[in-house]
Amino acid sequence: PYCISAHVKNALAAGLTREQIIEAGTVAMAFGGGPAMAYSSTVLIDALNELEK
Repeated sequence: PYCISAHVKNALAAGLTREQIIEAGTVAMAFGGGPAMAYSSTVLIDALNELEK
């Protein structure tokens, strides 16, 4: 349901590592401020954990 999940899926399919995806997410979150960081970090990690199963 979240676009972050789709982006994580595409990044994994493109061969990015977990660390690279987290780094890209961290840079993107910095532009959204505190609320975006709290929400996005949770969704990003959940998506990675689910898609890496």
